[in-house]
Amino acid sequence: MKHLTKTVLFTVLALILYSCHQSWEDHYKTQNEALLEKKLMELINEQSDLSLFASMLKKSGYDKVLSANQAYTVWAPDNAALASVDTSDMDDVNKIVRNHIARFSYPSSGVQNVAVSMLNGKNVHFIQKEEGLVFGDRKLLKEDLAVGNGILHVIDGMVTYYPNVWEYLSSAANVDSLRDFMYSFEEYFFDERNSLIIGTNDQGQILYDSIIIYSNELFDYLGNLNHEDSLYTMLFPDNQAWTEAYDTISTYFKYSGSVSTDTVLKAEADLNQSSITKFVIAKDLIFRGNMTRDELLASDTLVSTGGHVFRDPALLFASATDSTMSNGRCFITPKLNYSTDVWCKPIVVEAEHVRGRIHDRCQLNNRNSLRSWLDTAISNSGYIEVSPISASAQPIVTFDIPNTLSTAYNIYCVFVPPNVNNKNKDTAELLPTKIRYTIEYLSASGNSTSRTYSRPALYVTNPREMTKMLVTQTAAGVPDPFRFNFCNYEEELTTVRITLTNIVTNAEFESKKFTRDMLIDCIILEPVY
Repeated sequence: MKHLTKTVLFTVLALILYSCHQSWEDHYKTQNEALLEKKLMELINEQSDLSLFASMLKKSGYDKVLSANQAYTVWAPDNAALASVDTSDMDDVNKIVRNHIARFSYPSSGVQNVAVSMLNGKNVHFIQKEEGLVFGDRKLLKEDLAVGNGILHVIDGMVTYYPNVWEYLSSAANVDSLRDFMYSFEEYFFDERNSLIIGTNDQGQILYDSIIIYSNELFDYLGNLNHEDSLYTMLFPDNQAWTEAYDTISTYFKYSGSVSTDTVLKAEADLNQSSITKFVIAKDLIFRGNMTRDELLASDTLVSTGGHVFRDPALLFASATDSTMSNGRCFITPKLNYSTDVWCKPIVVEAEHVRGRIHDRCQLNNRNSLRSWLDTAISNSGYIEVSPISASAQPIVTFDIPNTLSTAYNIYCVFVPPNVNNKNKDTAELLPTKIRYTIEYLSASGNSTSRTYSRPALYVTNPREMTKMLVTQTAAGVPDPFRFNFCNYEEELTTVRITLTNIVTNAEFESKKFTRDMLIDCIILEPVY
């Protein structure tokens, strides 16, 4: 009987324990199912300290987004953080809302340093610090409130909104000149292929839920300043700095049409001068990477996305004030410390390039110097061999000189010695040659004219080494820079040419004191700063 009583008691106890366990399981199952069915918007509405954020979600339409099935994570600022927000300013409301919501779930567990892409495209870091979890520059007050379509975290303030470099340009003060130029390349395209047809209007025309594509031609050359996943440092000249730079640089881009009596040609020349000057100012203001002032001041060199190498970055950024961007850093400067070589660079015309080259009384052969003892001294590892077509012929070669600016240059012609392929060539075969030069250009009135440089005693090559012969010099051998009245920059028709005429006489040639063969490396125009 005692055994029977114990058995009954154990059986009853087991049934009671099973019943309790089942009740707790049912309780948690019901609770979990309820949470899974609940959406983020409903959860936010239940938080009394998030009522302001909830109202901003409703005004912006993001209440519907957070009520859908797609997973999101919300870092919601509490009411105290939003007390000063003007909720009637919908631009501001949308900016704040989109800066605090991200697609996908981001629980706090395992977080070390995660870059979270927000709905506005900005990257905000979710970081585990010694003092606790931080999102951007805000601490978490509540974390991991999970429901069916995502996770809610509550933070102690608004995450600071940083514009990207391109956005900042649209609103920065006193940079209208830079902004107007760069924004003038904006274009918007209707993407018909990816836009959704939603019906037709009363006239039977198709209506689209339109997708508009934004582009800016400058991005292809200078960098995608509107991309959040690319880092840039940009220098913004203020309006005064822009004007000062424009007044200096524009003088180098004076086109011949500016003196024309044809109003159309004059207007075109003035427009070209203005457009190119502005592009020259803007093209070297951007640098890859997010660099602080200290890093810039400590740099020996800095290469712009436009390709110019700055040898003194500290001077360039000396008086600039900086601001943090979501994709880098911007510096506004009251003075643009450009050196002249930013826009006025040496011009090198390779003799071996066929385009823009004509010849008479001779035959030309391109030669390669890769195996020559002089290869490191020869430009582009190539030169031309000019040979007279007869015993009495004096060869003539003319080169087009493109992209000259309206400024002064020292002009050189570089010759290769006859022993280029054999350093130990018999000295009896090493003969010099003599040249006369003619420069074709446009006069101050815009008409074609020329100037001849005939210096028989000066224009003689050295047959044993490379000769860099200064063309633009006086009879006394003093440098005499040549100033072009107009620029020829990016023009289809070249207006500047240099002609080399061999002036070795028959007597000099027959006595074997001189040769009429010419080995020409290149023509160089070095700006006089």
